[in-house]
Amino acid sequence: MVNNKALKEAVAQFILQLGYIPLDLQVRWIQEGWKVYSAIFHPEAITLKDCAEVTRALRDYLVGWLGNEDFSLDISSPGAERVLKSPLEYSLFRGKKVKVVLKGGVEGLYLLVNSDEAEGIANFFSEEKQETIMIPFQDIAKCQLVL
Repeated sequence: MVNNKALKEAVAQFILQLGYIPLDLQVRWIQEGWKVYSAIFHPEAITLKDCAEVTRALRDYLVGWLGNEDFSLDISSPGAERVLKSPLEYSLFRGKKVKVVLKGGVEGLYLLVNSDEAEGIANFFSEEKQETIMIPFQDIAKCQLVL
């Protein structure tokens, strides 16, 4: 039987080869078979067509890899109001408007400028104050994309 780690790595690599970045990738074995979920990221907006194409290609790939159809797939866009969950996501979504809530409860609307995973910080631009601020990841309770 295929193990979870190997299947997850194979799915991640396949999605990357299709030109997308897998986010929130989950691969679980349940009674009926494998359950695979991933949001996909691309610098251009993700459309329903993108999700359908990745689903079809991944389905064919998994049938070949697993030798059966004992799996279900759920491929989606990251979401217009996504909560950023990792330093990678801060770099992927730079240039987007975000609502930042600090662990102390202070919140504000900013433009996500960039992030430095090695330094553990994200840089934001406050349109209201016309200044850039640096916030350590450890001080951020929530950073969410806004429309």
